[in-house]
Amino acid sequence: MAISALGSCWGLYSEANFRRKADFYAKHQNQTIDRKIVISPMVDDRARPVAKV
Repeated sequence: MAISALGSCWGLYSEANFRRKADFYAKHQNQTIDRKIVISPMVDDRARPVAKV
């Protein structure tokens, strides 16, 4: 299962929040998330290494 997020600007806080929401969804829906997809025209350079994990 893939989960996605759409945002106008993506930073470190956004990445951590998205990861936490994905984990919450997986736990409560009893699903395994294979991929996390972020769609954004602007990504903070500091968030790129965190997003690649």
